[in-house]
Amino acid sequence: MSTINDVAKEAGVSKTTVSFVLTGFRPVSKETEAKVRAAMDKLGYVANHSAQSLSTSKTNTIGVITSNRQGAYFELARGTYINWLSKAATNAGYDMLIVNDPDGTATANVCQSHKADGLIFLDVRRQDPRIPFAAKSGIPTVCLGVPDDWMDLDVVDTDFGHAASSIIGKLASEGHTNICLITLPQPILDQKLNDTFRFIQSAKRTSQRLHLALSIRTCTTDAENIENEVADILSTQTETTAYVIQNESAILVFHHLLETNNIPVPQQYSVVVSCEKQMSDALYMPFSALQNDVKLVTETALRTLINHIKHPNRRPQFKLLQGQYVDRDTVAPISPKTGSPTRTCRTAGGRTPSC
Repeated sequence: MSTINDVAKEAGVSKTTVSFVLTGFRPVSKETEAKVRAAMDKLGYVANHSAQSLSTSKTNTIGVITSNRQGAYFELARGTYINWLSKAATNAGYDMLIVNDPDGTATANVCQSHKADGLIFLDVRRQDPRIPFAAKSGIPTVCLGVPDDWMDLDVVDTDFGHAASSIIGKLASEGHTNICLITLPQPILDQKLNDTFRFIQSAKRTSQRLHLALSIRTCTTDAENIENEVADILSTQTETTAYVIQNESAILVFHHLLETNNIPVPQQYSVVVSCEKQMSDALYMPFSALQNDVKLVTETALRTLINHIKHPNRRPQFKLLQGQYVDRDTVAPISPKTGSPTRTCRTAGGRTPSC
């Protein structure tokens, strides 16, 4: 097996420089770090983190602390974040420890036992019980979400408030004044997850400012009941001309029901969804979307955390990243004469919808 001396020789640097790249104990230039990592890849070198931790008091491990979101939809969403965090951690030379902690107890244990050099919180709630333990311990921590009180921890997240206001503003600019927001089920809203709360509050404020009628409908993520709930929403929102969907489980079911009932989009309804870019790409999302990039957010969170580990006395960072609007031609203007969407026939799904 290759050794640290082999890496140093291949990269043309000292053994100490290789050690600095591996541990982050001292900064090295980007050019030097690139040469060292290229040599490691070429030689198949794997760092012995156990040996490093004995000599540097560092574990070279990032703790990812999840919460108690349940159900297939949430496991899929959480898995997307964990996947990209794992890739980013590996690229930075760190191992990753995953801990589920709904009440802060496991966070306290990780902090007290020094199992990780830093923490990243997923599934952040408005009043998150994990935050006081991390703040008290002094361990570098990034909240991947915005709690009401982040207690001088780092915060990185998608700007869900901007996403909601952008979507509502887009629909308003096309003349829509009666909009339905389909969001997550009430038990999830009761958990006070920060991203959903910020999206809904921003949608409400923007609608009020623009004098729009906004109906907010919760919808299950349960496979057995979701089709009936989406169908009920479609049948009862009689004045609605535009839908905003912030429930990824409901998006494809919504599209299926529109297709089944020969309801053309955007001729009858305009539709915009809020979703993760990676899921949108994988599922061939059929609607225009304001997409948050999980890869970008997780890489930013990890860089922020490593920077804090290397510079423990720096000021806490607060970063909200804006999503990207992707136009898939599912928004149409309201006809000023009829108050209905402009019904210009388009070919969709291999057939011409009736107008």
